Amino acid sequence: MPIKLVASDLDGTLLYHNNFIPYKNLEAINSINDKNINFTICTGKTYCMTKDICSRCKASYGIFGNGTQIINLKTGQEIYRNTVNIDDFNVCYDIAKQNNLHIHLYTDTKMITEKLMYLDLRNYQIHLATDNTDFLEVVPNIKDYVNSKNPQIFKLVISSR
Repeated sequence: MPIKLVASDLDGTLLYHNNFIPYKNLEAINSINDKNINFTICTGKTYCMTKDICSRCKASYGIFGNGTQIINLKTGQEIYRNTVNIDDFNVCYDIAKQNNLHIHLYTDTKMITEKLMYLDLRNYQIHLATDNTDFLEVVPNIKDYVNSKNPQIFKLVISSR
């Protein structure tokens, strides 16, 4: 049976720090693509944060946000989408704030935070090295932002020290 698809995680697997793809990894991906095997990226990151990497790898498909969005990258067609509804977001936000926890979220175009800390700071620093920081928006209050703009939330992260 011929191989039809090869999938790879990004951080620590395909990528080194600062979104650097080692030459040997690019060689392997090019070999996969030359054999008309679909190369697929699977990541916890959202598509807006990985578009450049997908393009460099000539990926056929992408599974983003730990499975919250699947895209046929050859056609641009979204195959699957699962977002957080506003009521669930509001509950998570209130719990986070009551417990003095940090919260940030990912939409289809942005990472949104009130203050760069923890994982969102790490993601920002990684992308700063590639000048790809357009995806970040720092807002005074995420709850107000979400309730006024009603963005499609793919991923919500609550963290602490």
